[in-house]
Amino acid sequence: MSDLDSEYPRAESGRPFQQEENKEFVKLFNEQKFRPRTAILKVWFEYPTNMFFQPIPAKDKITFTNRIGKKETGTKIRFRNGFCHDVLTSVDIQEIVKAGGRIIKILDGIVYEENFKTPPYRDYVLILRDLRNKYKREDGFYKPEIYYTDTDSLDISSSNWDKLNEAGLVSENGYCKGKNDYGDGGIIFGLYLAPKVKYNIILNSDSILEEKETFKGYSKDKISVEDYIHLASGHDVTNEFKKPWVKSFTNGVVIPKDDDKQKKVFRSYLNLVKRKAPNSEGIMYPYNDGKELNIDENYEFDD
Repeated sequence: MSDLDSEYPRAESGRPFQQEENKEFVKLFNEQKFRPRTAILKVWFEYPTNMFFQPIPAKDKITFTNRIGKKETGTKIRFRNGFCHDVLTSVDIQEIVKAGGRIIKILDGIVYEENFKTPPYRDYVLILRDLRNKYKREDGFYKPEIYYTDTDSLDISSSNWDKLNEAGLVSENGYCKGKNDYGDGGIIFGLYLAPKVKYNIILNSDSILEEKETFKGYSKDKISVEDYIHLASGHDVTNEFKKPWVKSFTNGVVIPKDDDKQKKVFRSYLNLVKRKAPNSEGIMYPYNDGKELNIDENYEFDD
């Protein structure tokens, strides 16, 4: 849900950061007085020394701007003696300071002159919540007819499709309405492992079995049913992927080479750290903070 105390910048009000603003902005950030301004900035900062998680040193051969504003080309360790540089939103920068870090210099970026008075997507979120509540009033969550649900989707029994259609809650192209991703098929088997991680076998009207896979963060050309079964069995899934394009205010879009790979690990306990256990209504709420996270002390993690 939207936060009424947050700022939501108007994209059209953006302008380039001016170097003569550096001293003023650094002072405001370090005194935690930058709000209600909003910006996306490339900054040099001192990382909080009391943080449990620290950046992993990563060597890259790149052209970068050093702390005194000069260009350098060579092997760069992004985390060096507690100093980092990164492109961050003003919210992230303020969180770094709040955690004990210090902003040293702003290199470049975008500053927004105006913010929305109300969150621009609040109405969309409210409509989604209303859709879920309408289905809940039909006792949908108390019958064995909901197979999967997350923020904006439901996998339900096809027997309820006509009811939702008559109520005007579904459409192939309609804004803020449900959409049928399975055609005339019905789910005969499903693995629902975490939000945006699910595997379904569909039986369509021609009696043909089809696979429907969703795995956020995983490449479609690499995913296999064995990966889902591996996760469901309590094992981690690891694979190599092409590095994504990187946007930089200084260097523009950096396209990695074809042989540049990155390793991703999808943990078998993914759902445990995303949501609390289902309550009496079957709803899995998010954790309020890390102290609420409760993983079985005997849980065996993959290496």
